[in-house]
Amino acid sequence: IDGVWIKESSETGRAYVISPFTESNVDQTLDWLRKSGLRSLYHEDPFETWGNFKLRKDYFPNGREGLKACVTKAKEANLYMGVHTLTNFITPDDAFVTPIPDPRLAILGSTTLLQDISATVSGIEIADTLLLKVKKNSKLNTVRIGEELIQYGSFSEEKPFKLYDCKRGAWGTIASAHSAGDTLVNLLDFAYRTFYPNWDMQNDMVKNITDLINETGITQMGFDGHEGCYATGHGDYAMDKYANDWYNLLDHVVINSSSRLKHYYWHINHFINWGEPWYGGFRESQSDRRFKVQPFLERNYLRNMLGWFMIKSSTIPGDIEWMMARAAGYNAGFAMVLRESELLNNPYTDELLGLIKIWEEARLAGVFSDEQCESLRNNNNEFHLEKRDDKTYVLNSYTNNSFEHEKKVLQPGEPTDSEWNFKNDGGEQKLRFRLTIKGEVGKVENFDLEFDRSFKFNLPKEALAGYSLVCDGSEVLRIYDQKGRFIETFDMGRKPPVMRKGTHYLRFDCQFKGNDDLKVNLIVKQKGAEEIMQIDDM
Repeated sequence: IDGVWIKESSETGRAYVISPFTESNVDQTLDWLRKSGLRSLYHEDPFETWGNFKLRKDYFPNGREGLKACVTKAKEANLYMGVHTLTNFITPDDAFVTPIPDPRLAILGSTTLLQDISATVSGIEIADTLLLKVKKNSKLNTVRIGEELIQYGSFSEEKPFKLYDCKRGAWGTIASAHSAGDTLVNLLDFAYRTFYPNWDMQNDMVKNITDLINETGITQMGFDGHEGCYATGHGDYAMDKYANDWYNLLDHVVINSSSRLKHYYWHINHFINWGEPWYGGFRESQSDRRFKVQPFLERNYLRNMLGWFMIKSSTIPGDIEWMMARAAGYNAGFAMVLRESELLNNPYTDELLGLIKIWEEARLAGVFSDEQCESLRNNNNEFHLEKRDDKTYVLNSYTNNSFEHEKKVLQPGEPTDSEWNFKNDGGEQKLRFRLTIKGEVGKVENFDLEFDRSFKFNLPKEALAGYSLVCDGSEVLRIYDQKGRFIETFDMGRKPPVMRKGTHYLRFDCQFKGNDDLKVNLIVKQKGAEEIMQIDDM
């Protein structure tokens, strides 16, 4: 890339944005990209079909010309633009399948018809069902006879072997009569409800995607589902050859990633980036997988990448800074999913994107020391980063004062609350805290939290086991479930008091319901000393 080997180029480790942008909102999306300081805009689902890679009309009503116009806008802003696909998966509505199925669709094997059948028969007798039995995980249950595709509901385990509840002319093919002795082939499919190509058809698919890239000027693509190449029967060679043929057909540099990595493909690959945001909050969704893979990447001379994260309407600055601190600690890129509806409904959008930009600029400038990176990698540590001027950054670490309250069995009338004292050695700051219900089942009712004997919080009436209640210094309390997924907000009625330097007092009580093993963990987040960092003049 620009004369630099991809294993050393700074471009291969850059973070990027994933978004379902359209011709009509690409300007807004590129503006968000610029505000975040990230390098590339990657479309998460641009294709109506896979195989011939037909673009979605709702995103690109002008087809390839529309996508090309979007790419041009990105290039004018010195940004990359990419598309996501699943390497050799073929959707049932693709031209390889309908209205006339290509005979090169991958098959498990074949059998023969035992009787003549009309175009409407729904029960079909066949010579054997062996190849159907090995296809236990089939989602499409599709066979081909000539130019007709047929979906079956079930099949008999013993003679007479028969396909039941057949849907004739499936996937837009034409139902027709067939004769005894005609060959019936069993199509290979995948859990995503897609088909596969055979070895010859896969070559067509490579050309189809590279033709689109060359025509539109796309500069990033991912070989997601790269392992699908195994369906051709040629193992690792099929994966490597797909990538190699793709590479050789390109007429410009295209940043690429993959869901799998093999030795030969390593020479072409820019990065691998896996870790999905769908299963919880920033801290919970596949976090172990994200961090455990970093030593593997480093050992294999690959860029550190943390996977995908997603900004939602409920995302707050603390979530972003927690994630960006890990990215800085590992010197890792990542993907940030941005969706228009979520960003337009998040009151912190500009602040969130600004924080991403500050952290990413500092990471790429190499301002963090080895000692700081070690601390930034610790998931229990939290930080805030500010940019003072073009060459100066200020890093604040937070101390978490952790307290625990559990059920007490005492004399009637004796207080069951817990009392704690802690010291704020930092400056005057907002009071921030997190209440977490520790346990598997049950709930907590009647929260009673008091600060410095003068401020009593208005809190929800109850919370289930595993839930967290988070105060970021405002009057709004955010409630999250066991997986860290945002549920709702609760208005406390007024802002918490400012926490001044010195010793402070906390008192807490509640009622435990359904499980005596439940505990409540209270963490007060406290900003610590500043660390000043300078960009070297080199």
